[in-house]
Amino acid sequence: MNLALRFIFSLLFLFVFVSCGQNAFINADEDEKGKRVDRLNPGEEEPGGEDPGDDPNDDPNDDPNDDPNDDPNDDPNDDPNDDPNDDPNDDPQGPFSKVSYLRACDSTLNFGEIPLYSTMNKEVILKSEGPFSSYITRVEIETNNSFQLVEPLKDKCEGVVDKFCYLKIGFTPRQLGDQNSRLHVYYKNEIDEEQRVTLSLYGGANNSQECLVQDEISRLPISTAETRQRDLPDEIPYYPVVRGTNLNIQLLQNLQFNRTKNQIEAPVNYVEDAQVLTIYDFSNRPEGRAIGSEIYFDMLKFVGDFYPQHRFTEMLCMTNEKLCSGRRYVDRYYKKHVNRNYKMVNSYFSATLEGAYQRDENYGLTMFNHWKLYSLKTVFGKYFNKVLRNFNYSGKKSFVITDDVKLNELPPLNVIYEKKIDNSTQCDI
Repeated sequence: MNLALRFIFSLLFLFVFVSCGQNAFINADEDEKGKRVDRLNPGEEEPGGEDPGDDPNDDPNDDPNDDPNDDPNDDPNDDPNDDPNDDPNDDPQGPFSKVSYLRACDSTLNFGEIPLYSTMNKEVILKSEGPFSSYITRVEIETNNSFQLVEPLKDKCEGVVDKFCYLKIGFTPRQLGDQNSRLHVYYKNEIDEEQRVTLSLYGGANNSQECLVQDEISRLPISTAETRQRDLPDEIPYYPVVRGTNLNIQLLQNLQFNRTKNQIEAPVNYVEDAQVLTIYDFSNRPEGRAIGSEIYFDMLKFVGDFYPQHRFTEMLCMTNEKLCSGRRYVDRYYKKHVNRNYKMVNSYFSATLEGAYQRDENYGLTMFNHWKLYSLKTVFGKYFNKVLRNFNYSGKKSFVITDDVKLNELPPLNVIYEKKIDNSTQCDI
């Protein structure tokens, strides 16, 4: 296959980390990701017909327009310049590694509007995909005095990237109005061809008389190998085992799953009747107070119950404050596992999943993919201030999703911290 075509199809895909659509569509090793279930679009064969005027000794599958000297085994659709030794079964996109952002479905990073000469910093997570590591050669911002790369994270995103690395981009507007620039990340894949992924940067400045420094940090969950007993929450939304039932609503972590449907095409890994834990390390956090937070989920929802009232009993809970959004189990046996120390603040999380539901039968199972950036202010409503206060303290923060949801990707958690330098005058430049 033409090598140039390989790379045309090997373009970079930007991952979603803003709210850009909700529908689409732990084997205990979290590094083994479950294969996503895609919609099946089987094609139909067109019925063949035989020409009664054909030579009875002729090959019915022969093309009458073929060159008689042509190789009968040759594919007429082949590129004549293609490598004859190339494997025709190769994935046209190639097996090459690539770098993508774990945010910004629309390829943008928006800093919003801040006071003139104030500073807003945002962290971006870079992800290396593919069977091999990526080698980042350089990271650059197009000329604009208002946007800059913040040390020392820049150095950690140069060189070999096995899985993830972090960049911090700063915005300090030096003139009123809207401003923009672009961030370029250059990298080489395993055949030493340089590639580039680009993120557009936007921000604005107003003339309010105050000086602010805002830091938005992004955190990925710690791995199961990094998790210690003291990191686990003292209580979870459901008791795994209770007297009076033979159920086990087990606790999983990160990308783990507890069910597999084996098929000829590929196994389907999913979660049923379990609780998925993610733990974030906030040992080091910026100065200031937390003013906002959001979490991005890319998940696979299994819809396996015959009774509609049992299909969307999902919850998103913050274990540090024992707050939940969603719906609890309604079955009388499952209800015995409910931990009443957790407060249900609203039904937003389960209602959002139900609203995103599009029935799709895959391999005999009903499930769908769902991705969305969830504002924790919306998730926890009037209790959001308790969540923010918790982010003001260092330590581990943990969330639990129940009960038929598998994480496709590690969910990034964003928290914005703000420090007010002066209430009455602009920042000194």
